[in-house]
Amino acid sequence: MKDFLYECSHEMSTGNAGVDHLNTIRLSMQPEYWALIDYLVEKGILDEKEFSAFLGRHFKAQVSVAERFAQEKGEK
Repeated sequence: MKDFLYECSHEMSTGNAGVDHLNTIRLSMQPEYWALIDYLVEKGILDEKEFSAFLGRHFKAQVSVAERFAQEKGEK
């Protein structure tokens, strides 16, 4: 088993260091989640690199929504 958070951090990066740090902390506190990831990888169902890129797209989308909301709020 490799350290998914460390090895795949580039693929999951949002470009915002604070958000990336919070995501890492939040994910690291979910042992059941990591057990499921390990299980699915071991069974050959999940590709870690592909999954980390997928997760990264979702993280970036969350940041984008928050930034748009803040911009719209600032324009009012």
